[in-house]
Amino acid sequence: MEEAELAVLLTYAPKQASREEVVAAAKRVIAEVDAHGPGDKGKVMPKVIAELKGKADGKEINTVVTELLSAIH
Repeated sequence: MEEAELAVLLTYAPKQASREEVVAAAKRVIAEVDAHGPGDKGKVMPKVIAELKGKADGKEINTVVTELLSAIH
């Protein structure tokens, strides 16, 4: 019974973004705000979260943004 209920609920849930979609959104925002490293995380996170609201977990977004900003030197 619970599986049937879950199946019905999932049809109404927004599609979750893939990791690749999260990375693409984060890269786009990083370029948009001209972020230069981890110190610019505060400029990047709110915009990525707003763009992916309901489509991606905040922890996943945080992980991706941290990785991308750490790679900028």
